[in-house]
Amino acid sequence: MILPVAVVVILVIVFVQKGKGSSEPVQEVETAKAEKGNITAELETSGTIGSEDMRTYSSPVNAEIATADLQVGKLVKKGESLITFNTASLEKSYNISQLQNKASDAANQKSLEMSAKGSEQAAQADSKIQSIDDQLNSLNGQISELTAQMEQSKNAATEAGNLDKEITELDKRSEELKNKKDLTKEEQKELEKIQKEKNKKQEQRKAYGDVTAKVSELENQLKNLQSQAESLQGSKAEEQSKKAAGEASVLTDAEKQGITSSQQAAKLTLSQSADSLAEAKAGIRAEFDGIVTSTEVAAGSAVQEGAPMFSIADASKMCVDFKVSKYNLTNLEAGQKVTITSLDRKYQGSVTNIGKVAEKTEQGAAMATARVHIDNPDDHLIIGLDAKLKIELGKKTDVLKVPIAAVNSDSKGDFVYVLSKEKLQKKYVKTGISSKKNIEIIEGLKEGEKVVTTID
Repeated sequence: MILPVAVVVILVIVFVQKGKGSSEPVQEVETAKAEKGNITAELETSGTIGSEDMRTYSSPVNAEIATADLQVGKLVKKGESLITFNTASLEKSYNISQLQNKASDAANQKSLEMSAKGSEQAAQADSKIQSIDDQLNSLNGQISELTAQMEQSKNAATEAGNLDKEITELDKRSEELKNKKDLTKEEQKELEKIQKEKNKKQEQRKAYGDVTAKVSELENQLKNLQSQAESLQGSKAEEQSKKAAGEASVLTDAEKQGITSSQQAAKLTLSQSADSLAEAKAGIRAEFDGIVTSTEVAAGSAVQEGAPMFSIADASKMCVDFKVSKYNLTNLEAGQKVTITSLDRKYQGSVTNIGKVAEKTEQGAAMATARVHIDNPDDHLIIGLDAKLKIELGKKTDVLKVPIAAVNSDSKGDFVYVLSKEKLQKKYVKTGISSKKNIEIIEGLKEGEKVVTTID
């Protein structure tokens, strides 16, 4: 290490007192030559052993733990069973979900079938109603036509009746005149006139024919058409009732969407129950070789889905976390080689991460956290124990170096005492990297010069 300034001053005073008024050589000192060689800069510190992959396992289900083969510090192998669950309650929930899903499917299917039948029924009824309306329109046209004919026939019957009355009156008057023994000329003329009138009336009456029979026939036809119309009206009312009943059972789009959502929800619930049961039956197995670092459950305890149960550290990804001061951070880099010592066993590794956040210690010093990856972990590493670290901060070959004890410093910088012809000469130097024993001299010395390391 570099000597403090106070010690340097004392050494200088000793040299001066020994040299005043004396031809004797100065007291003996130990020296070393400035020579070329290799220097490996190292940082020795300690840290805490841990794992780069610390995994916490949470419960995948709401269930009771049947077995829990967990102890903090236990080594576990990949695939090893760590937790098993009591599946009785989950099996019951699954069976209930299954029954509810079947019941929901049956009810929804019935509603959809009724809706389809109702829609078909309404469509068929509507088609029949349209056909009945067409028939009614045709009948109503015929009834209107017959009604008009009836009116004409009745009028003709009235005219025929009037003619019959008139002919009867003429016959009556003709008989009266014929029954007389002697007719006057006037009466004879009247009789002739009556006969002519009667003949004329009879010709007129003959033109009407049997209008009474025709009226009767038309009346019968009209009654038949009206009967058909009434029957069709009854059929139409029946079909309208069927149409209304069918439309009443038809589901709206919103109701169909509700059924679809209900089916999806029931299936999702069943799927979740099945998944939970499957996960509970599978239990929890180690995903890698590791070390149990914490456990919060035991056999017989009930756990909720998502609740943390235990943690495992990956034994194949071991590391050492250590604190670094600002004085060493300038020389520390990712990738630097590290020798790790734990329980008298040595491991090799490298710096993988240098934290970007510094925290103050109890003494107030700001320290950052860095991590060393262990290349060759084994079962002897124990998480939480301290480990010694020797970090190679840098390496230079064929550089000028002196023992680190030869370099001192004052307010002007680093310096050494050079022994030449039994005289000491103070020389300021520029230093580079240093190991535990030697330090690089960049400027201020030449190869072969003797530098003072200690004084007897």
